[in-house]
Amino acid sequence: MISRIFLASKNSGKISEANEILQQFNIVAEGAGEEILFPEEIGSTFQENAEAKARYFSHFVSGVLIGEDSGLVVPALNGAPGVQSARFAGIDATDSQNIEKLLYYMADKKAGQRRAYFISVAALLGRNGSVSFFEGRMYGEISLSQRGEYGFGYDPVFEIPLLGKTVAELTSSEKNRISHRGQVFEKIGRYLTMAV
Repeated sequence: MISRIFLASKNSGKISEANEILQQFNIVAEGAGEEILFPEEIGSTFQENAEAKARYFSHFVSGVLIGEDSGLVVPALNGAPGVQSARFAGIDATDSQNIEKLLYYMADKKAGQRRAYFISVAALLGRNGSVSFFEGRMYGEISLSQRGEYGFGYDPVFEIPLLGKTVAELTSSEKNRISHRGQVFEKIGRYLTMAV
């Protein structure tokens, strides 16, 4: 039974979300220490970036490793921010700067043009070097302004129409039930509980 995995990330929000989901499977996800400097993400797809993170992290720890890459895709912006989601407003951009740039580009978009989705792709690197991929998506729309105090990234401007709320207005348990990352780590948890 696998009870611990290593998540190739220093993002406390991602690590916390992963652990909230994986606890039902009695699995703990450990993130990377501050001393580890991940190289710049140069993949053209979420899948490439996720696998690269896992393989890089394997030089520092041994066991079951997860590399995860996620982002926001807006069809009306030709798929942007996409794989550049964390760096949309620049390499060291803050969440606020990325959101500000997104809202600027969305200012003239009508209701039907505001559709978007979050995508999460995880690469599970097994002890033998094999890779398994898991994907999750959450569909919604870009709101006109920021709302909510929870979450991180683009959560304050990503609205779930059926709920009438942005992701940042959801509690962590509400978010994890429907989120792209919640779907991915649910799949990983089920997969690992069946692993020998």
